[in-house]
Order: sequence, then structure tokens, then C-alpha cells
Amino acid sequence: MHIEIITDAERFFGLRAQWNALLSTSGVKSLPLTHEWMSTWWKSFGGNRKLHICCVYEDDRLLAIAPFIKGNTTYRGVPVTVLSLMANGHSPYCDIIFDNAVGAEKVSRILALLINTNTGNIIVFSKIPETSQTYTCLIAGSRIHGHRYGVKDSLVTPIIKIRHSWDEYFKLLSRKFRKSIKNKVNKFAKQSDFSIDREIITSRNHPTLKEIVEISKNSWKTQIKNDLGTNIASREFLFGLVDAFAADDSIQIWILRKSGIPVAYEFHLVFDDIVYPLRADYHKEFKKHSPGSILEYTALKTLFDEQKVSEYNSCADNYWYLSNWANEVHKQFTVEVFENSIKALLLYIMEFRIIPLLRIIRDKIKPQR
Repeated sequence: MHIEIITDAERFFGLRAQWNALLSTSGVKSLPLTHEWMSTWWKSFGGNRKLHICCVYEDDRLLAIAPFIKGNTTYRGVPVTVLSLMANGHSPYCDIIFDNAVGAEKVSRILALLINTNTGNIIVFSKIPETSQTYTCLIAGSRIHGHRYGVKDSLVTPIIKIRHSWDEYFKLLSRKFRKSIKNKVNKFAKQSDFSIDREIITSRNHPTLKEIVEISKNSWKTQIKNDLGTNIASREFLFGLVDAFAADDSIQIWILRKSGIPVAYEFHLVFDDIVYPLRADYHKEFKKHSPGSILEYTALKTLFDEQKVSEYNSCADNYWYLSNWANEVHKQFTVEVFENSIKALLLYIMEFRIIPLLRIIRDKIKPQR
């Protein structure tokens, strides 16, 4: 086996056919691993990091693609070079793409090749699904092919499986939550000047995209500079996904308006029978009307009534509100692999030995309330 490392953007963009062909061998399409998603992500979030995409071949056969980027950063205040998968807060998950015919033994050999040819201080396998063979092989021993590693919790993503009717599903939710939602819906229904629409976005020039930016600019996210007006990279990522997927009518926006004024929205990307709600915001001045809850309720009820998709992947961490809706979760982890150097050893000890110990001591001496 040998590795071809792609550092040129044009070479990366030209790899689309081979990339998606390899992904298709798994039999299950994966939105965050498609070339369209990855290339859009790179254009929006690549920044000053460099492409370091590793294509693993056996003779002329492409066995695996590791979508890495490389950059200089700090780790606990120490300057390091990090090789990491192309993922951030916008990514539901990430992984290495393997030919489905590759078994566990060869997956392990490919990972060994990737790790042992690394020129960075740390390799970060970001947001790896718990069910991934990458994750299983990485944590199989006390070391990963002679290298120290640590595992961090990444996400616990609420998932809603659309298997039953709406009434059957809704009855499975907690009684307290059902009562709360019904009260909000009944209150909303008495407001005659509200409207909810689901719109198919055909291009980045669609007027609704301007409306969602305005909603976001008036949301609580302005306080942390994460609204679509301030965070240009996030806005361009969403618009880039429109460029990549709109031709298939895959981009859908649920939008709530009051007397024509945009109040709240959910940005959905429908891919391979799965709905990914990638972004949602509401105008903070309309908070008393629970616009986010109303949109969530309306969108989910419609999906259950239509029965055209099988899953609603919330693309977010397991915070209390989404947990109320979900009927299962998907777990992701981040695995950090350290090179065999004094600096990396000290960082490993600090991160995965000293700091966890200090947290235990802190929790024991913390005053009980």
C-alpha cells in the first residue's frame, strides 16, 4: 500500500468522481463525507490551514481517503502542528472513507500507515462515530501502533426515527413535554397574522436566504458573534451547500413570518432519506411566541405525516430540548494521537493524566450546595 497526499485545492476539487465512487461502495450515502460537503467546508473554513488529504492505494486501487487538513496552533498554550479531519461545529460527524470490501485487518494497516507517515505533533480524528470501524480499530489497544492516544467525548446527537405515525410517535414523548408543546401550539394558533411555509431553495439568489440572514442578525447569537451577518464563514458554508445540492431540491427552509416579517427559520438539507436541520434561528423580539418550538413541531409533524424520509438527524449535541424530541442518539468521539517526541509526551500526560486528576480533586473538595 502507498499514500498519495493531496495538498493542491484544484487536485482536491477534481477528485469528486473517485471520492464519491469510493463512498458509494459502503451502500449508505453519508452527507458529511461527500465530496460536495467536504469541498464546501474547505472553501468556507479552511482558513490558513493546508490540505493534507491522504489517498491510500493498493497498486492502482483506491482503498481509503482520509480528509485531513494541517495547521499550526496551540495545545494547552504550547505551539504544535496538528493534522485533523475536516470537521467543526457545522459537521454532524466525520470519518475516514474506506472501500467497503476492506476488512478490519486492512483497516488497521491503513491507520498504521496514516499515523506512521504523519509529520505533525498530533493527529486529531474529529467527531468519529462510535459505530465506525475507524473508531473501533483506533481504540483496540492501549496504544495505537506504538503511539499514545486519548479519547474525548464529542457529541451525543439526538436522532428521530420516522417509523410510525405522528400520533404514535407523539404519544411516546414525555407527558410533561407533550403538554408544554400543546400549550405553545394552541397559543400560536390564536394568532391570525402568523404563517409557516416550507420553501425549496433553488439557488443562492433565492430571496428567502436574505430573510434568514436578517432573522439571524436579530437573534441571541449576535451576542457571541455567531449570527449569519457577523459569521461570514458560516453564511458562506450554508450558501455553498445551496450551490452544491439545490439542483436536487434538497435544500428546504421552514420559515415563520408575522405579517410578512421573518421571525424564525430552520435550514434543512435532505439527503439519502435523512433530513439534516443544519441551522435554526429566531428573532429575539418574538421569543414569547416560542417560534423555534412551533417550527420544530410543524416540520416534524409534516415529516411524519408525509413518510417520505426515515430519519431526522438533529446535527447537534444532546441538550435538554432536543432530548425531549429524540427516540435515540448517535455518539461521536474525538481521538487524539500523539507523536513519539518529548513535547508530545508531555502534552499527552498533561491532557489525559494530570488534568483529569485535577478535575477529580476539584470535584471532591467543591462545597456541596
